[in-house]
Amino acid sequence: MADNETSILLCKKCGIRTRHEWVQWKRRSTLLFLLTGRVKIVDGWECTKCGRRQAVGARYELHTK
Repeated sequence: MADNETSILLCKKCGIRTRHEWVQWKRRSTLLFLLTGRVKIVDGWECTKCGRRQAVGARYELHTK
């Protein structure tokens, strides 16, 4: 998706329709990282009002510094 892509979605935390941005973040499970050296890359929407994230897709990649 393009940079700074936004959409109006229902935020479950705010309880109203708010603007959300498409973002990508990393989740690093300690056990998964120690055993395989991989991190989870998550794509999804983030509410611009409260910051709540809603995951849409995920993939695993090797950790690079």
